[in-house]
Amino acid sequence: MDDATRDQQGARILIVDDEPLITARVAEMLAELGHVAVVAHDWSSALQAYDHTIDLVLLDLIMPKVDGFKLARLVRARGTIYTPIVFLTGRADDQARQKALEAGGDDFLVKPISTLDLRVRVTAMLRIRRLTEALHRQATVDALTGVGNRHALETALQQRVAEGGRYRRPWSLALFDADHFKRVNDEHGHEVGDDVLRAAGETFRTRIRTCDLAFRFGGEEFVVILPETTGEGALVLAERLRAEFARLSASTAAGAQTLSCGIAPVIEAGETAKAVLARADQALYRAKQEGRDRSIVAE
Repeated sequence: MDDATRDQQGARILIVDDEPLITARVAEMLAELGHVAVVAHDWSSALQAYDHTIDLVLLDLIMPKVDGFKLARLVRARGTIYTPIVFLTGRADDQARQKALEAGGDDFLVKPISTLDLRVRVTAMLRIRRLTEALHRQATVDALTGVGNRHALETALQQRVAEGGRYRRPWSLALFDADHFKRVNDEHGHEVGDDVLRAAGETFRTRIRTCDLAFRFGGEEFVVILPETTGEGALVLAERLRAEFARLSASTAAGAQTLSCGIAPVIEAGETAKAVLARADQALYRAKQEGRDRSIVAE
């Protein structure tokens, strides 16, 4: 699919308006354009529906309790990949445009909305979204393995530590290391070593849960953040990932490879990201000392 086609179809678009007839009509027009509409009728349900899968927000300006300007600020405060916001309004005077810009809005659609106007705005805004996604990917994804890079890990860890402290929910961090990786490079060459790392990347991209996050920590080390997961649950997941990596790496010229894993469960609030990583690293060291090809949960 080329960029022009991708800009015009297949997007998930959040419509926020307190009038059901309007949301129904806009949703119908979006469907005709090949998009998926996600509908919310107030600020609370809008924030519940908004996540990283939303490509564009169509937001009514005048709503009870929390108006479009305030809701736009709340959306921007989420800190996800930049999502364009188009305000739906019966007026678009200079004062409203200025307030919209200050709130984080990108454009206006004046009611009643025609299919042509909707197509033009949506196409333009989705191009912005795609460019933003591409830039975000370049900045946060490891090019060789396709998982998050070190910078993305640091950001995600800080967020997880903050959320864990705020809501006091358990989570775990698993630190993986490809066993005898230097020997693979020495005996088979760096191209084969890269193939082994790609197998690790595929393992972590495709076999973790949707709530989990995977990153390349550096060299042959990988980190997986496991929300809502105890040490016992993390151990089960780690063993599945290790088995899958052995299967995928068997197709490389180096043959089946193994992973060692150190797991740091986090239960109490207040532990820093650095401390969590240190505990996982200590557990990984124990796994290697005990013969590699195993997972150890930190005490």
